Amino acid sequence: METTEMRKIGEGVYRISYFFLGEAGVSMYLILGRKKALLIDTAYSSTDVPGLIARVCEMPLLVVNTNGRMDHIGGNRYFKKVYLNRPDHELAKRESDPVVIKDLLEQIPEIRKSYKELLKDEAYQRDWDTVLKGFKTKYLDLPEEGCFDLGERTVSIIETPGHTGGSICLFDEESGILFAGDMLDTKCVELNRKESADIETYRDSLLKIKEVCLGQSVHVIYASRHGNPVPMELLDRYLELCDGIIAGKAAGKPVDSISGCCLSADDGIVSLLYREAEQSH
Repeated sequence: METTEMRKIGEGVYRISYFFLGEAGVSMYLILGRKKALLIDTAYSSTDVPGLIARVCEMPLLVVNTNGRMDHIGGNRYFKKVYLNRPDHELAKRESDPVVIKDLLEQIPEIRKSYKELLKDEAYQRDWDTVLKGFKTKYLDLPEEGCFDLGERTVSIIETPGHTGGSICLFDEESGILFAGDMLDTKCVELNRKESADIETYRDSLLKIKEVCLGQSVHVIYASRHGNPVPMELLDRYLELCDGIIAGKAAGKPVDSISGCCLSADDGIVSLLYREAEQSH
């Protein structure tokens, strides 16, 4: 199985799908302006991000993470400076620590069940070793202008706390693509980690995303995981699920997750994992 797939999804826009140890696919996005390029997320540490970008781009590159989780920041090792929303700075530093990375990866079921066998392959062993080296990157606050100017191409920043307190979405006006990070998904959005926001805050962020979709001519939504693009109607499904949870009409069932016991609520199509404390709302 190829570990990397690069596909053009719009004029000057590329989706880079990466499969760590042949599993756990995540996506990065590259947007080419007239003067600069913007890389959205960097996947795992073993991703050869510079090599991938060099295939289509030689102009100056800006890098931004949609949140500070390990599968979004790993390739930051190749860059001295990366933009990240301030509330996630400490999270990113913690999830850059080799000890923390190893513990996190071994908690992911699809990796835990297969990585020991995969590591018998020399290529996968290099993958694993690269991830566990750790790295140091200087994190920059998001631009005060609220956007990235790439030269005759503007990418707007939407602050959307939910999956993490510092989660953001980005909207490329030229292509009409909204990049949702982990705030939307074709299957499940996770709000069950200690760095996640509560259901009410996530709902407010969804309303902000919906406002952008309605007012900014969003043509398509791309997320970080689990199938892409994300159908527009799923945004309303997540909103309705939030409303049901808040009103006590869609109470979640207790489940075990890699982050501990949490609640899971679904509508038959999408689901939310959220902290048990939310049950009191």
